[in-house]
Amino acid sequence: MKMEQEATTAVLNRLRRAQGQLAGVIAMMEAGRDCKDVVTQLAAVSRALRPFCLFPPLVPSGPAQGPGTPAHGSRPPMTRETHPRQPDFPAETGSDPDPRFTWANERTFLAWQRTALALMAGGVGIDTFVTRSLARDVTALGLIALGIGWALAALLRWSAVGRALRTHKPLPSFRAAPVLTGALMLAGCGLVLVVALP
Repeated sequence: MKMEQEATTAVLNRLRRAQGQLAGVIAMMEAGRDCKDVVTQLAAVSRALRPFCLFPPLVPSGPAQGPGTPAHGSRPPMTRETHPRQPDFPAETGSDPDPRFTWANERTFLAWQRTALALMAGGVGIDTFVTRSLARDVTALGLIALGIGWALAALLRWSAVGRALRTHKPLPSFRAAPVLTGALMLAGCGLVLVVALP
């Protein structure tokens, strides 16, 4: 596919401009110019080539922001403007964190929900395939109740972690770990009784 003449001219003009700016960068480095001046010139080259790039620029386009400025060659931070998203439940507070942290929080929420589903499925399986007894009923109902509670705990923790990320506060501790461990130990004892008792 051939490019139209006007488009070709515009592309060549932009490339020639970038070529001249890059030559200026080389001359500045050979002359031992200050690093800040070199970076400023590199930013101009990056802006000239930006329409041809599929990735973010390698140098910042504005002045340095101090110690928190990303190192040259790193990807710029993702913000609400570059990666907008719909509000979460409950209503958002604070500012949006890096979307990668939000996605990690959502993956953790889904993992907790899978655990809840497995617990409820285990209770249904015991109730369906094990001979009826008091130990079977208690174990099956306990697993189903634990699954329901774990699903609710997943929602509450997802909300708490999301709120902590948006307000830049410490993440909540994993207090549900001993609860789940104790409940599964009790369920295991119930399964032992189900297998041992006739």
